[in-house]
Amino acid sequence: MKGFIAAAGISARLQDLGDRQNKTLLDLGGETLLGTVLNQFQRAGLHETCGAIGFEASSVHTSCYQRASFLLIPFFTHTTLSRLVRCTEKWKAAR
Repeated sequence: MKGFIAAAGISARLQDLGDRQNKTLLDLGGETLLGTVLNQFQRAGLHETCGAIGFEASSVHTSCYQRASFLLIPFFTHTTLSRLVRCTEKWKAAR
């Protein structure tokens, strides 16, 4: 089984917090949201994880590049989660 993380958005609903960094990099008691999700995926037996990144892509990639593969979504401000999933499915099938 594989995991998918949608981490491309601009965090608009987080107001001030999202203006500073990608929501997946927010600290949740000593660990980032992204780190928490990756740990939960690992505990659930998901050993391959793909993420869609856009906003602050380099920071997200740097924070966990060894734990997941990523697809850069340059049009992240103009897309939806369902489009991200379809795009990622095509990317994974082509690998």
